[in-house]
Amino acid sequence: MKRCVIAGASPEVFWDSRWVPDMVICADGGYSHAVRLGLKPDLIIGDNDSSGEKPPLSIVHRSLPVEKDITDMEACIDYALQAGAGEIALLGASGGRLDHFLGNIGLLERADGKAFMLDSSHEIHLLPSPVTVEPPHKHRYFSVVPLDETASGVTITGAKYPLDNATLRRAATVGISNEPLDGVSFTVSVKNGKALLVLSEKLI
Repeated sequence: MKRCVIAGASPEVFWDSRWVPDMVICADGGYSHAVRLGLKPDLIIGDNDSSGEKPPLSIVHRSLPVEKDITDMEACIDYALQAGAGEIALLGASGGRLDHFLGNIGLLERADGKAFMLDSSHEIHLLPSPVTVEPPHKHRYFSVVPLDETASGVTITGAKYPLDNATLRRAATVGISNEPLDGVSFTVSVKNGKALLVLSEKLI
């Protein structure tokens, strides 16, 4: 399965070097972050409104108009999917402007569960595709947050607060702040409706 990193321009950027990508795409100013993190960009896509450090001419640059109907991040995700990426890590996608962050949450759905967001304190995954997290756990807490009005058939195993075929509602917070059990994997799955799995507060 081809792994892809997309580096955005948000100031909140982080990289786990144990996850080795096959392809690195930079959304405009994300180029500077990628270089700082030791990633080797294969492609830059953007409108040059947050370019920062000037990249070398040897890196392919797909220019986009400033006035357009999609963000640079969306264009990068579309390119990665067309290139056959099966797993996409979004860096620099969760901090900075709140409107861009919320838009990037929506792009997880566009990527049909193949993408996740990563920063220094969080990982954010789209359910209903089951997600299993193996020990040792890097995060102290995890939460399940419905995107639809309800998420039903929610099952959580290997956690302090397990669930079996439960229904979570977007207008309630019962899925917030669960904890993985030490030394075992935990799994979260949803049968109906879409939800986010948010891993938060790094331990290691």
